[in-house]
Amino acid sequence: MKKTNLLLIIITLVICVACGQNKEYLEPSGETTEYASTAEKATTTSSTDTSKEEPQTQPPQNTDNRKVIKEGLIRFKTASAKESRKLISQCITDYNGYLAQDDVNTKTGIDQYTVTIRVPAENFEKLLDRVTDNALQIESKDIKAIDITEQYVDLEARIKTKKEMESRFKELLKRANTMEEIFVVEKEIEKIRSDIESSEGRLNVLRNRAAFSTLSLEFYEQDEPVHIEEDKGYGFKESFLTGWSGLMWFFSGLLNIWPFILLLIAAIIAFKKFYNNK
Repeated sequence: MKKTNLLLIIITLVICVACGQNKEYLEPSGETTEYASTAEKATTTSSTDTSKEEPQTQPPQNTDNRKVIKEGLIRFKTASAKESRKLISQCITDYNGYLAQDDVNTKTGIDQYTVTIRVPAENFEKLLDRVTDNALQIESKDIKAIDITEQYVDLEARIKTKKEMESRFKELLKRANTMEEIFVVEKEIEKIRSDIESSEGRLNVLRNRAAFSTLSLEFYEQDEPVHIEEDKGYGFKESFLTGWSGLMWFFSGLLNIWPFILLLIAAIIAFKKFYNNK
């Protein structure tokens, strides 16, 4: 009878785990409570308390506890790329941030910088106000604030529920008598532990993104204007240079056809001799 009760408890907990993976939190049935009451007291306390199995995913009302991911992208033109880069480095130091990306592209003939900064969330607005102090023109600015409080709280609740379920299975493992029972319980513990680690990994990513805001900057240096001097010689200089250039092209053309010129001269001389002999 004791062995039957143990198997029924294992089956019940497996069903609860499966329901939890499908994001469904169901109340234990009367049958589950009855089987649990015949087992040891270590496993009955959590099975009869349904409030521990149903996570509350409502976000907190206090705005100080909200989790918000702040991101931004600014593109601007600057008079000195070196000075802008120096200012960015100083901002990183002053606001306890770090450099996540630093690229320079010179393919277009203009040095274009791409810099990604990560700073504590409380310093993000300060960074926005200061980082473009020496910009000549801000071409684009895109700032986002993504509220992830509900997702964050939901993950915390699911991790807590999974850990409680893991503790119950570990208690069942101590009471397992056959290899079949041990195998079933250990398999479920392994599955629950995998889910916990996966959820904790996602939670850490969200926590890090909320704690450190990200700002990407794209900037390039303003080109120097080209000054064209006014011609005060009424076009004489340009005309002389144009004529000289034409003369050079003429002599160059003669050099290219010199064999034909020699043949023409020889033909004229031969014609004159033939005419004089007559």
